[in-house]
Amino acid sequence: MKQNNTVVPADKNLVVVPRLQDVFPEYTICGIESWKEVAYIGKNNINYLLKSIRGKENSLSKEIRELRKKQDFFRSKTSKDFIQLAKDYANPTITSIGVREHNWSGGLEPTDDASKERKGGSTQYNICGWCSHASGSHRYNYCLSGSCRLLNEWDEAVDGRVFHSKKLYFTHPVKFNTKCILPSLSADQFKRIIKNIGKKVNLLKVEREGVREAIRKLIRLRDNADGNKPWLVNFRPHDYMNVGDEMVAYIGNWKSNEKIVKGDWVNAMGIFEYRHHDGCMSYQAITPIHSNLSYFEGRGGGAGISRPELMHRWKFDFLNNATQHSDGWARNQLDSMLKNATEETIFLRIWFSSIPEDLKGFNPSTFFTDLISPKFVQPSKKFSEKPIVINTKKVAGDVLQMLSVDLFKTEKEIKAWANMQLQYVHPDKLGDVSKKTIKYAKRQTQAVCEARDFLINSIRNNR
Repeated sequence: MKQNNTVVPADKNLVVVPRLQDVFPEYTICGIESWKEVAYIGKNNINYLLKSIRGKENSLSKEIRELRKKQDFFRSKTSKDFIQLAKDYANPTITSIGVREHNWSGGLEPTDDASKERKGGSTQYNICGWCSHASGSHRYNYCLSGSCRLLNEWDEAVDGRVFHSKKLYFTHPVKFNTKCILPSLSADQFKRIIKNIGKKVNLLKVEREGVREAIRKLIRLRDNADGNKPWLVNFRPHDYMNVGDEMVAYIGNWKSNEKIVKGDWVNAMGIFEYRHHDGCMSYQAITPIHSNLSYFEGRGGGAGISRPELMHRWKFDFLNNATQHSDGWARNQLDSMLKNATEETIFLRIWFSSIPEDLKGFNPSTFFTDLISPKFVQPSKKFSEKPIVINTKKVAGDVLQMLSVDLFKTEKEIKAWANMQLQYVHPDKLGDVSKKTIKYAKRQTQAVCEARDFLINSIRNNR
């Protein structure tokens, strides 16, 4: 008789909110030490956590569904059924076993041509090599070694180990020439496998209910959270910075031969450049800041989205204000947190903890010091902006962000590439923005159009 798999709703009054560390990996919540601290990170960051944990809930639900399918599969089968099923598949004799060329591990595997050419899924319930249920290290169409997905619950059924929440997954190890044991199992062994699958389902359901309670907790915290907190560095979405945004860039860690100005911070504006909304964001400073004068007259710069050196102006002001409430900083710990923690200092600690520890060329303690007492670059009075002169294919390609002009063979390809950039920089696409942004947009739009026409004319002249 088929077991009823209806899910009985958990009593919400009996569900305990799991620890933050139990529902999120450490690399996600780095620096967030409790549910109380989650309340301090702001709506955007809490929404990020919600998206992440909902993915975990979906994953658990999918796993539960798959396990129930496996239960149903085994309930309707006996060893005789598998003997009959096996007749529909190949049961080859492997004539040659050895070490194939370029097998750096030196492991044994079939070396005959027939084994190499045999299709995957062709040896179900006979041998594991070409069985679709074998999971692990593969070469060609066969599994070298791994485990049987159908028998993840088998080991416990055989040796009687205690099944508990710390170990949800037993594996039945197999190799390419392992003979399938399903046709030889007893009715009692099938029952025990079905029972163990049920145990796993119940444990996963408990875990999922904890995740769901964590989701409800996050929703309550989000609904009461501040909507004006900066993104944590490792939470930033790919498009949270845009063309025309008022930004602040940190240049205090630049090498002395690159930097031509005094100061650690510079006001800037978001611009369209290489890998826009694809892991990077570029900016144009208010004055020349580095020795490469060919890059926006020395005003160009950029940073990866997951680097802290570039941020919106209001977010810089928020963090700068938060530093005024702290007595000092060390990695993962504000000194002031030890005695008189405030929401500002807790958020600041979390924000710094969200910065990847292995960022090349970044010193967090120097950055923190420069954030407390920022020294801004002063604009040069001699600087004047001129239109970009398009006089070579190289310049045209640089304006259009082409890694190689020669890759664009037709007029249609060049127009499409130029239009892609124009949707970001054309004044009509930017809405209500500052005069500085409009000035940049007009200049860049003119340069893009001239570069496009220059390259199209070059194609026509070479016909």
